[in-house]
Amino acid sequence: MAILDLEEVKNNNGKCYIAVDNNKAVGLIMGCIFPYDEYDYLDYKCPKIGEITELIVSKNVRSKGIGNILMNKMEEYFKSLCCEYILVDVFAYNENAIKFYDRHGYHTRMYTNIKKIGD
Repeated sequence: MAILDLEEVKNNNGKCYIAVDNNKAVGLIMGCIFPYDEYDYLDYKCPKIGEITELIVSKNVRSKGIGNILMNKMEEYFKSLCCEYILVDVFAYNENAIKFYDRHGYHTRMYTNIKKIGD
């Protein structure tokens, strides 16, 4: 279960869309446009980037197009604010999500490595 911070969305020019079926929430997408730090501009002007912070679709309605609808809605929102790119983080083991984003034209930009130390 995700803890959703609507204050973060509000403070960062974001949006939250909820898919509803039979008066039940079955999907949600949240995205923000985080401001750049002044140090980000030292080497080059950073492009305006939207970031998808959450995309959740209930297991019992997956593969029914709800994720596609939510993605398209968020992409339209980011386009309306002149974003040049959209970022989304995906856990490496989540093969279904990776395939979903691949189908939407996303590609891997960076790998993040992690190592557990200690107990």
